[in-house]
This record gives sequence, structure tokens and C-alpha cells, in this order.
Amino acid sequence: MAAGPASAAATACRLSLLEVVPLEPAQVFGVSAGTLYQLARRQFGCGIAAYINRCRITRAKQLLQEEKFSVGETAAAVGIYDANYFIRLFKKEVGC
Repeated sequence: MAAGPASAAATACRLSLLEVVPLEPAQVFGVSAGTLYQLARRQFGCGIAAYINRCRITRAKQLLQEEKFSVGETAAAVGIYDANYFIRLFKKEVGC
């Protein structure tokens, strides 16, 4: 893998957030899911799925502060198509 662990995990997050590639993040880089998980764990202190969710919630907070979108629209904009799941995830990540 040419990119460093931080770069690979961050890129996987962006790809998943933007839904550019319909693949699992590990497939994007040609590594196993376990390898990508370990890279993310070392770099970010959590697995790749948790990191991707953190990125999604960070973007969702920005969108919600702009007050242009409903909660459901914000959820869809960050790649979460179940508004109820989005609300649970948001509360878990933000703590409100």
C-alpha cells in the first residue's frame, strides 16, 4: 500500500462518506478488512467503521448548524438512509 496508514484510513472515510465507490473500504486499497481495521485502530484509536461514522457525524453537525436541511435530509447527505439510526448514532457520538 503506497499511502501511509493515516492517509489510507482518512481516504477510506472520505470515499465512504461521499459514496464514491460502492466497495468496502478495505477493497479500495487492496488490503484485508483486518489490516485496515488495525491501521485505523493504531492511527485513530478505533476501527474503520467507527472512524467513518465519526466523519459522518462531524459533517452532519456542520450541515445541521447551517439549518438548511431537515434531520432526514442531513442523514441522507452523509450516507445514512435511516433517520432513526442516524439519530441514535448522532446522540451516541455527540452525547446529547
